[in-house]
Amino acid sequence: MKEISAPRIYISAFKKSSGKTTISIALSKILSRKYKLLTFKKGPDYIDPMWLELASNNPCFNLDFFFLKDQIYSYFVNKIDQSKCSFF
Repeated sequence: MKEISAPRIYISAFKKSSGKTTISIALSKILSRKYKLLTFKKGPDYIDPMWLELASNNPCFNLDFFFLKDQIYSYFVNKIDQSKCSFF
């Protein structure tokens, strides 16, 4: 398994509707002023990734555990390798 050596931030909460996406969008906007970011979103949502793309000025990728199952780690690493970005 390939190791990842890149700065990263992971945002989570104990329940839904707790402001994770709002915080993620704000941090993406602030950090994208200095860094080239790569954002990831978990789940079947299609609106939040659009906000993250606008905030970070880069595509947001969906880490869907249902469709990717065992390939989730390799998908994640491949997207990071392809982008040559710091990621968030």
